[in-house]
Amino acid sequence: MLLEKNKKIAYIKAFGAPKLNAELITKFENNIIPIELPNTLIKYNNIRKEVAQIAADIFIESGKYVGVINENRVLKYTVTLSTTEKTQYAIIEDIPMTEANNSEKRNQLIPTYQKAGDHKNINIPIHLIGDKMAMFAYPENLTEDDVEIIKHQIEGILLRIRLSQKNKGVTTTPSENSVE
Repeated sequence: MLLEKNKKIAYIKAFGAPKLNAELITKFENNIIPIELPNTLIKYNNIRKEVAQIAADIFIESGKYVGVINENRVLKYTVTLSTTEKTQYAIIEDIPMTEANNSEKRNQLIPTYQKAGDHKNINIPIHLIGDKMAMFAYPENLTEDDVEIIKHQIEGILLRIRLSQKNKGVTTTPSENSVE
């Protein structure tokens, strides 16, 4: 997932690198990109009338592709780059039980960062302490049983943290690390 994160950051930075894009980002950051963008390019950026619509389309489509322009044409370059740089990616994937029972696959079921499959995930950014962020991704068809499994996984993480701190001589009370 680190590779995917670095790739996304590189795409966002590449989008903002050209002088024209940087000027448009400064002008429209946190605002809707107007339908009249070609006219703005002609008037303020010395773009020829014959190519202004093409330049505007390329700017908007590229921004959407890298995730800094949403469906409503709102430009969020700075916050998207900052959030992406601070996000720690972890994706939960469905693994069919037939694969889980296969002894060769069993070792692969140890939690790792995995590439998301073709199924649609809902991603929720989670702001942590300091400048840290995490992204919680889950499938659209999440059930209460799935949430119960996630709660147990979190308890396992907390247990590892407590044991690690205990080994280092740090003590915590159970209520500081419990998940309800």
